[in-house]
Amino acid sequence: MLLAKTIWRTPLILWRAQLAVCGFECCIPWLPNKLIILLIIGERHSASHILVFSKICKSLRQSSTFKGMNILSFIPQAVRNQLVKPPRQYPYIDTFSDGIVAIIDISGYSNLSSRLQESLGADSGAKIKELLNPPIEVIVQTVHRSGGSIVKFAGDAVIAIWNHSCESDDVTREMASHAFVCCLDLLAYFKDFSITFEEPVRAECGLNYSLEIRPSTLTLPRGALRQSATTTPCLSSGITNNIVPMTNITGQSVTVVHSLKIHIGLGYGVVQQVHLGIYENGLLSRSEFFVSGKALDDAGALLGLGKQGDFVFRSKFWQLFAPNNSELKFITLNDSDGDPAFLLNELMDLAGLQSIQNLTGNFDQSILHSGSEDSPLLLETCHEIQLSAALPYIDDALAQAMSDAKVAIDSNLAPQCFIENLQMNTDIFLKRYDQTRNVTLVFILLSDFNVTTIAEGTNLKKLQECMAVIMKSVRKYQGCLRQINCDDKSLTALLVWGLPGFAHEKDEALFALPAALEIHSRLEATLGSKFSMGATSGIVFAGIVGNASRADGTVLGVAVNNAARIMCLKICNGLLLVDEAVFTAAHEAYDFDEGIPEVYLKGAGNRKLYRPVKRRQEKVTGSDVAPIGGRENELMVIRETIANWTQMKRQRLVITGRSGAGKSTLMNYSLRLLSQDPNVIVW
Repeated sequence: MLLAKTIWRTPLILWRAQLAVCGFECCIPWLPNKLIILLIIGERHSASHILVFSKICKSLRQSSTFKGMNILSFIPQAVRNQLVKPPRQYPYIDTFSDGIVAIIDISGYSNLSSRLQESLGADSGAKIKELLNPPIEVIVQTVHRSGGSIVKFAGDAVIAIWNHSCESDDVTREMASHAFVCCLDLLAYFKDFSITFEEPVRAECGLNYSLEIRPSTLTLPRGALRQSATTTPCLSSGITNNIVPMTNITGQSVTVVHSLKIHIGLGYGVVQQVHLGIYENGLLSRSEFFVSGKALDDAGALLGLGKQGDFVFRSKFWQLFAPNNSELKFITLNDSDGDPAFLLNELMDLAGLQSIQNLTGNFDQSILHSGSEDSPLLLETCHEIQLSAALPYIDDALAQAMSDAKVAIDSNLAPQCFIENLQMNTDIFLKRYDQTRNVTLVFILLSDFNVTTIAEGTNLKKLQECMAVIMKSVRKYQGCLRQINCDDKSLTALLVWGLPGFAHEKDEALFALPAALEIHSRLEATLGSKFSMGATSGIVFAGIVGNASRADGTVLGVAVNNAARIMCLKICNGLLLVDEAVFTAAHEAYDFDEGIPEVYLKGAGNRKLYRPVKRRQEKVTGSDVAPIGGRENELMVIRETIANWTQMKRQRLVITGRSGAGKSTLMNYSLRLLSQDPNVIVW
């Protein structure tokens, strides 16, 4: 299809087509000698053109993160258990009276992300993933080895559960002891955990840097309570997590070490597994899974009683499996619940806890509902059912990537061959997924819902209605529901515009803001002022964390942190507040209340916020061109190609990539460059 925009010099013609590049020059031998052809092509590609997948960090290209992943890697074991069972009507809740929830928080993440954002800019999100994924993989492996299940990845925290439905005190005792030892193993592993990297000296020019991660991510042997997590000592003292220079500035960079600690709150009691689902045209379109209940509420309360390097649990939990005549001593904390809390710190002598390890012998983890997630497999007998039921539980961007992997396979293949081909395609498509993206994020705090009362009365139905409101606007304005999560405080929803496959030529804020205003209006009619919304724009890392046994999509960067902190501000109750970047992108199209007092955001300092009021006009008259993040190599190729063409050299440029990867953005960038040349006519 020949586009309306045609560029003449000798001449330059712009095409948009869905065709293969192979044999391209032979197909059009009439091309003049001084000609650039910009082709925007679908999925196929050759080595002689710009392949618009993403800015993928070179160090991540060879990462083992994606090895062996399939669609089941992105959903927890509780959901996997449901895939091969008769479908149930959403929403629904499964309740377990003997459940354990651990909130495992990685301390020091906020300081690290702010530091990297300041020094590395657009590259910071990808580096945060490089730094965070190794410790997250260790957490995943350790939890799974104990029979637990990873429910959610929430930024720098992981929510894990252990539960069963056997009505057996022996099973409860075994389960509790394994969960306890899991937390001890993690406490010991992270005692001396540090990461070391070369940070560029702050200057006007951008400088390269290298990254070294210590320790290695080898599987931690069970019972390694006193095993050091590093092969070399951490230079940070005590349990602080400050960034400390290891050497003086040499050349253009300085070596820094950053200590990462974990902080665990473990709750025991009722665990509710909540399934929400939205139907479109009679088919399940989007599902969400999270846990709630007394155990999660208690885990959050106990997390708040400790600090980094601490593991806090109730005496009631300890009594489930405590050895007879135990002389072990803990730090006792009293709170309003009346049940004393016990605290273990990484600096305490944990040698006496070896007796607990001796209790955790052979244990059939399959009797736990949380089960073992080490080998999530598609079954030859029902792989189609598994795939169709699992996709709605994955965020839209990831689901599209997984669907693309499936569509590329001949459906007539035998089940075993189909699964093998799907695995290979999944590896290929997921390797393209780690990207630096310019996005707009909307965080929603649903404070009307309490973690312990979701299942009561009409609360679950109301929550389902809220999800339907959110999804309707998200789909209407071409965004993604990243996830709905329930922690110890309340429920939150994260919405993102600009993820792979969902990018727009205009600034993402121009799509996110009308959706956010629409959601705000409808939630206000349902919840009153018992919710809040924070929106930010910026360059983030969008990718995958975890490993083949349990993984999830994530967005990392200061913009994500700021959106979460805005929604938690008291002045945000019942309101939608946005940051300077969203205001700048949309102020010509929307009226804003600019009288919001300046606020302090952790890790970001004082910030000016704005409240969007209403849309002013249908068409934006000012600049609606979004910054192009993570495309330095592609932009350089375009600039060099156009420069060579202006020097009368024979040039052709082909731009290809999957839908939403940013082909049109690069095309428009090329047009803007060409339009600056007075000898070039663009119309």
